[in-house]
Amino acid sequence: MSPENRAAATAAPSPEAGILADLLARRFDASIETCRNRIEKRGEDAFHLHHLGVALYETGLFREAIEAFRRALELDPRRARTHLAMGLARRDLGSREESVPCLDQALEIDPGCGQAYLARGGVHLAARRTGAALADLTRAVELLGEFAPALEHLSLARLAVGDFAGSAAILAKLVEIDGGGRARHARRLAELGRAEIRRQAEAYGVRVRRALGALGDRIRMLAARSGDGPGGIPPASEILAEHQRIFGDLVGFLSALAVRPVELDLFSPAALVEEALETAAGPAAHVEIERDLPPDLPEVVGDSKGIREAFLALVLNAADAVLPKGVLRIHAEASGSGEVTVSFEDTGGGVPPEVLPRVFELGFSTKSMGSGIGLWQARRAVELTGGRIVVESPPGGGARFEVRLPLAPCPDSEVALLRAHPVLEEDTRDLVFSP
Repeated sequence: MSPENRAAATAAPSPEAGILADLLARRFDASIETCRNRIEKRGEDAFHLHHLGVALYETGLFREAIEAFRRALELDPRRARTHLAMGLARRDLGSREESVPCLDQALEIDPGCGQAYLARGGVHLAARRTGAALADLTRAVELLGEFAPALEHLSLARLAVGDFAGSAAILAKLVEIDGGGRARHARRLAELGRAEIRRQAEAYGVRVRRALGALGDRIRMLAARSGDGPGGIPPASEILAEHQRIFGDLVGFLSALAVRPVELDLFSPAALVEEALETAAGPAAHVEIERDLPPDLPEVVGDSKGIREAFLALVLNAADAVLPKGVLRIHAEASGSGEVTVSFEDTGGGVPPEVLPRVFELGFSTKSMGSGIGLWQARRAVELTGGRIVVESPPGGGARFEVRLPLAPCPDSEVALLRAHPVLEEDTRDLVFSP
């Protein structure tokens, strides 16, 4: 609402001002009653039909709101705000594509309507029409200025077209100006930085893999021609084995950095534990497995592929820790705080206190031939589902890894961020009022 309308709503004693005041104070039921009474007594007019639609829209009665807006436009088809409100109502009803002509009409009547550019850009973004979205949202920011929802949409559009730097600059601005969403914007900014690092690592990795592949071919040719080397020179077969180990570690490292789409589904943590144990049956043949997996364990919503890989990494880590033989106890339970906890406790030598803070670091390993990837991948997979993973190692030996998974995905988790680009709903709600 413009400052002039806001002042009129709070100062003028007219019935129209009373309707605006009720809407401004979010007394939507009173607004609906006033508008309907006025229409019943004096007949329909565009002003009361429009604001009846606004009140119905704000209470979630989108179909009734659309009908009120339609009738208002029959009486006055040049009301840009009513076309805008109609577009928002159609969008929120789920008819996103049907909202576009309404927003087009609003902009034809009022080319300076930044809210219509914002709403239309959001629809284009959701439909992956990135070029159109970027154009509309850039114009919305020009017209609306430092309006947080417009900036957030524009950041997503820039990210969708691969403009990491532009997206990051907008997120940094949002961290400064949007107090309510500061933490969310900061998390997105940090993830954006990680995504850019992954992108560059993948590009670099392609070149390195090609070079190592060519080197491997030369070593194989050398091994075929010369066999074992003379005294003091490692046999060609050993050089080839070392090359293959390094190459495997590199591929694993780059795969860990790769961006994999997150797919949400409903899964049983106990079933994923069993699948991980089956996969690890060979490497963990020397381990005695003790299971405590209740049959009535609740299911979890999350990335089952990632959690399965996390469980597998924890089983393999325990198998290495208990060599030449030992026990792995796996226990699962549901807590009263809305979580399922799965713990992996081994009887190995334990983790030194100075090492505990680093066990989940990418590339860190206490094993001479370790890649330092498995536990890092496990933590990332768990956190993608909104969960947590912790480790403890008592003085007597052994290590206990505990995975805590929410029964429903945490709204601030990366799962929510990696879903289809969101179209924010708080963009124009209190801006559609029209005198």
